[in-house]
Amino acid sequence: MRVFLAVLVLFFSLQSWTKADDIRDFQIEGITIGNSLFDHFSEEEIKREMNNAFYYEGKKFANIFFDIYKTYEFLQIAIKPDDKNYIIHGISGQIHYQNNINECYPKIKEIASDIEIQLSNDVNKNFVNKQKHPYDKSGKSIYSSYEYTLENGNIMVQCFDWDKKYPYADKLMVSFKNEIYNKFLSEEAY
Repeated sequence: MRVFLAVLVLFFSLQSWTKADDIRDFQIEGITIGNSLFDHFSEEEIKREMNNAFYYEGKKFANIFFDIYKTYEFLQIAIKPDDKNYIIHGISGQIHYQNNINECYPKIKEIASDIEIQLSNDVNKNFVNKQKHPYDKSGKSIYSSYEYTLENGNIMVQCFDWDKKYPYADKLMVSFKNEIYNKFLSEEAY
């Protein structure tokens, strides 16, 4: 009985070691930060989507969009356009809410809870509720966000309610970004 009890205590004490603290431990549609796009898409698919990519000013990063019909409607993948290996620096899964953005808010809570179960207690957590989006200078576009800061990147679960003057869809977005791409977004992109 003592051996069983000792094994049980050891088992539960090791549980915290299995918690994820590395951004590469998370995936969307089987795709992970640090993978090459070539691991998931053909060269033809990549080149086709590069023609429709969103390039940030200065072209340090580009977002490529792939239609995926499993969990998410679209994948948005961030790469450095001059990287011939197409290493993934950020990945986001999107679900659009054309008619009712209010359906998004309970969903981000559910996803955030699922993510928090996988994270260690050392991860910095932040919640923002219905703030003005920095891209929209009029202040009419808003977002809500759960953010988790890991040592080598961050995770965000967000709802975006864009002003009608923008061609962007209201959506739920689950994003994983490495520290390089995250720093670019926070310091240079906008």
